[in-house]
Amino acid sequence: MATLEQLCHYGTLENYDGELGVKQLPARKLYFTSEFCQWLDDDLCYIELGKDGKADPAEQVFLAFNAFVSGGNMTGQFIRLWNHGNGCWELKLTDLRVFGWFVKKDVFIACFCDLKNNLCGDSPLRPKYYEKKVRKYRKSLDLDEQKYIIGDVRDVISN
Repeated sequence: MATLEQLCHYGTLENYDGELGVKQLPARKLYFTSEFCQWLDDDLCYIELGKDGKADPAEQVFLAFNAFVSGGNMTGQFIRLWNHGNGCWELKLTDLRVFGWFVKKDVFIACFCDLKNNLCGDSPLRPKYYEKKVRKYRKSLDLDEQKYIIGDVRDVISN
């Protein structure tokens, strides 16, 4: 079993520090799985401008991640945090959905991401599909126990 820091050292996870001000310290911790990093590098740059016409999906993701790391509100108009149960969470952005889990309060691991439009209607890529993928990935991860926490938003993030 390994700690989050060890998994970062091994390349299994990557710590995201955010773009904080010079005197600003992170209020929360955010980690990406290697698969999520691959998606950021390979796929995110090819997604077209968001439906609001203001922030493209890459901007949406990094604005949300910076808000998370800096301690910003994660339940506002443009960002919603949704609990799927079993310790699986979905970060809902205008055009994207990020799936992952909280290892402990204020510590999130982003595991998978997809376009909102891919998860609508009769698509086999429904949120339940990603919930199962998150649980399977989390179970396979050689992370020290307790691997995740359960509860509502107040139990997983500080505001």
